[in-house]
Amino acid sequence: MHEDRLKEYFKNHRRFVTYDDPFMSQNITFLQHLTDALSSSSATTLPAILARFNTSPTPTLLVIDNAETFLDLDTAEGGYMSTAIADLGGCKSVHLILTTSSGKLPNLSWARRDIMGLDVAASRKLFFAVYQKDIGNHLDALFTMLDHHPLSISLLSHVASRKGCKNPEEIKEAWKQQHTRLLKIGVIKSQSLGITIEHSINSPSLQAEKTVVLSFLRLVAFLPEGIHYGDLPGIFPEASDIKGIADSVWLSSLTYKSGDRYTMLAPFRMYIMDHYNANLSYKDPVLVSTRDYLYAKLTDNPKSWVIQESINTERLISFDLSSDYAKHRSKACLRALKSAKELIFRLDQHYPRGTRLHSLVESVSEKRPLLQWGGVGIGSRRNKQLSLAKAEFLNNLTYLASRYPQEQHVGND
Repeated sequence: MHEDRLKEYFKNHRRFVTYDDPFMSQNITFLQHLTDALSSSSATTLPAILARFNTSPTPTLLVIDNAETFLDLDTAEGGYMSTAIADLGGCKSVHLILTTSSGKLPNLSWARRDIMGLDVAASRKLFFAVYQKDIGNHLDALFTMLDHHPLSISLLSHVASRKGCKNPEEIKEAWKQQHTRLLKIGVIKSQSLGITIEHSINSPSLQAEKTVVLSFLRLVAFLPEGIHYGDLPGIFPEASDIKGIADSVWLSSLTYKSGDRYTMLAPFRMYIMDHYNANLSYKDPVLVSTRDYLYAKLTDNPKSWVIQESINTERLISFDLSSDYAKHRSKACLRALKSAKELIFRLDQHYPRGTRLHSLVESVSEKRPLLQWGGVGIGSRRNKQLSLAKAEFLNNLTYLASRYPQEQHVGND
């Protein structure tokens, strides 16, 4: 609103109208916000406001913030407000912008713009604008966990500065406490974030397919880059209308689209990980089908797959290598090691970058239990297949390291 070209074009006819009251149910409240923003004492009814805009020779930029406050109201008042917005957008002199987390929009032809994350350099710049101690790039992984979302990084920087954190470890601990508090108290209107999410999950539009909906949400939260639209049928083979279900979840604002991917804002991701993925196991059905699909694609179509899905695949491999199940079952461990070896080989061929798999692979035991009793291994001996897979991984990693510039390895193994 304050860019020079907009100020020059709209001059003083730039108005910001915000709706923060989740219990707004009176038309007069809606109109009062609008008339206050327009600084109008004469046009206090909707027809009068519309007449004023229709006869004005000067263009007006009207930004309506938190539009989901009324768009999500399943009442006559909500319908009235939505119609009023459509009427305002129909005025020739009005240029209308809505900010909203809702997939519902008034009946106008809209140009949608998702709020995307920052790049790494911009994330650092935003963080250090508030937190002014030199700690290098040791928070890049935390920025990634926050989806490089501007508001989240701004919150992080203020928390770190306010608490006087001196190093990355203190900052991460401070943020852990902060996001736990946010999950309990909530930042969406006056409601708890948890209540908002659970209300959406249990909405009538999603209730019929709740099991698939939860599986989809849990996987979107688990995978750093979300799920590509075209991979849904392969990951969810038993869901007959998985693409339709994914779109329904998106319209409920639990996920958002980044290009052809369904992904999730950091507070939602944290909530799903804390409440639905806290005890995620190797044999979880969501991960079983995902593992079968991702690992198969890694070998079937390596070039395009490693460029598009290497980060998600690395996340799954890391989880598998860290799981207790794989540690006590050589077949599961061997599968993860072979996939790690293949991933590094394909990265070297098609998409050189650093990884965090080195230390994980090195820590894998090369022994397997001789006998399992009640889930406990009694006795062990060396497993030649595990040893060979580790050696091949390290060999491929050597080739990758020779092609990947050392200065870019900061923060990676």
